[in-house]
Amino acid sequence: MELTVGCNWDPALVDALAAVPEVRTLAAALPLQPVGTDRPVARHPAATREDVEAYVRRTHAAGLRMTFLLNAPSIGGREFAPARRREILEYVAWLDGIGVDGVSVSSPGVLELVRARFPSLRISVYTHAGVSRPDQLRTLADLGASEVCLSRTHNRDLPALRRMVRVPVPVALTCLSLCPVSCPNRVSQYHLSITTSLNTRGRTTGPDNRHGHFHNISFCHGVRLQSPRALLTGCFLRPEDLPVVMAGTGVTRFQLDTRLLPTHAIVEAARAYAACRYDGDVKRLVSVIHFSRSSPGGLAGQQRSMGGDATVAEVRSTVPALADVVDFDRVLEWDNRATDGFFEELAGRPSCVTCEDCDLCERYSRKAMRFDAPLARDVVQLLRRYRDSNLDRG
Repeated sequence: MELTVGCNWDPALVDALAAVPEVRTLAAALPLQPVGTDRPVARHPAATREDVEAYVRRTHAAGLRMTFLLNAPSIGGREFAPARRREILEYVAWLDGIGVDGVSVSSPGVLELVRARFPSLRISVYTHAGVSRPDQLRTLADLGASEVCLSRTHNRDLPALRRMVRVPVPVALTCLSLCPVSCPNRVSQYHLSITTSLNTRGRTTGPDNRHGHFHNISFCHGVRLQSPRALLTGCFLRPEDLPVVMAGTGVTRFQLDTRLLPTHAIVEAARAYAACRYDGDVKRLVSVIHFSRSSPGGLAGQQRSMGGDATVAEVRSTVPALADVVDFDRVLEWDNRATDGFFEELAGRPSCVTCEDCDLCERYSRKAMRFDAPLARDVVQLLRRYRDSNLDRG
């Protein structure tokens, strides 16, 4: 088994991950790139170019590879405009020059551009490309892809994965996505983050690249908090699921998109997936709530902001820092051990057309999850008001 782990530019992370033999590659990105980024710029870990160069050297000294995420599925045709194309080529030339081992892309146009100009770089295709068929794999291999991370919507479709591994290009799966397979917001969310990151003009904070992202995220978490089973209907692979996938399909490469997490959480996730076992709260492995606490002790005295009498300004300032206001350990506990058997049972039955055809997720969510229903309802109300405020702004 090989793991690719997202990094947050903390030098201490390199040494910690080097101690996990299954971790072979670190994946990184900068918040402001000529191809954009698929994560909100205001929350994305940043580093100077000097920091990046030192980080690459440290990664190689630890015996690990470094790949850069240039994984926007589209940048609106800018990659073919001469000025932006020069920016992209200059950026990739810098990455190549400092010894980055490869890049991860989602756009075939960017793949072809990098392959033509930088033949020594290893190019992998990211999950955002939505590859779910063997013929798509063959096409990308012909374009020069050395690895393809498959569509996360196929993580649990073992027959489909078995067909994919027959194509002579290595494939990988990304494990930490809680997106429902049929989420109507997925494509919009990717493009929203990418577009805002391309339009920041050097700014990494502010409403121009914040509220659009949280508008979509508020929808996603509103759905999850209203129905705990939604957390099990998605694309998430638990550490215990990996042996089932490997034995049933032959896939042995897995990716952990952890770059927005603090160092201790990244290390905890890497160790759990390397061991194929985790005995804690699943919240510790995934960003169930995509809001990170920005300051210790941030909860004190702030609960009033969630009330129905909060002003629009309070609502709009609260949601992007929601973990500073809401104790999500109270909202949700998810006992990983109580989810044992779920994936094996799921993998052994035909795909469900709708939740009305199957009670598997409902049954396991009742057993494994404990929700504070009143607090969850308060959070959902706040998220709904936030979305309404975005729609009402003239």
